[in-house]
Amino acid sequence: MPLTIHDEATVSDLIGPSEPKYLVGPDGCIIGHFVPFPDRGVNFEEAARSIEAAGPPSDSPDAKWYTTDEVVARLRSLDGTPRPPAGPN
Repeated sequence: MPLTIHDEATVSDLIGPSEPKYLVGPDGCIIGHFVPFPDRGVNFEEAARSIEAAGPPSDSPDAKWYTTDEVVARLRSLDGTPRPPAGPN
């Protein structure tokens, strides 16, 4: 369900630059992460239909799924900084 923003100043802040932004409450705590929709001229119903029509990424026969360990290993190899393995949460 979409959250409608009625404050035009907030809308302007969100649609300015196209990079993602953190949303912070008046207490300074992060309440979310906003990623602008690439086609700003589309209303919610049209966007939902186009996303649904595209189907989940797993429908592709060429899709490759990675485990968390594979992703972490790749990230570590990119920055070259050795780190101990993550423990259980």
